Amino acid sequence: MLRTAAVVRAAAAGALLLSAWTFILVTAGPGPGAGGRGAWLALGAAVAYVVAGALAARDTPDAPLSNAIVAAMAALVGWLPLRAVLWWARGEARGLVTGRDAALAPTALFSQLLLAAALGLAAGVWVTRRRATGGNSGAAPRR
Repeated sequence: MLRTAAVVRAAAAGALLLSAWTFILVTAGPGPGAGGRGAWLALGAAVAYVVAGALAARDTPDAPLSNAIVAAMAALVGWLPLRAVLWWARGEARGLVTGRDAALAPTALFSQLLLAAALGLAAGVWVTRRRATGGNSGAAPRR
């Protein structure tokens, strides 16, 4: 069963983490180049998806995997308004969701949603396994 309060809390934590990471990257000034900054953003997004998924799975023992997936995907959706504001504030010539080099290309959004779902699921599995073993990694479940 989907627990809305737990998913919203976890998604908000993931979105805030990703927003803070984006803010740090944007204000850091000239860095190693666009490719390097994009890699750091991807790493921050992956961490945010895992955190959101793990928090949702921890708070919902009756359905940890589905809640983890939804929370990780919602973290991405919660971050999208910030990305749109950055696009608007920079006055970028490229389109937001249309055009050859769109800032939020539909294929990129879809792939990020798939990545969020996969990493949220992985975090949910990890939390579930830790719960089953009593927090002892690699140990047999307690009986």
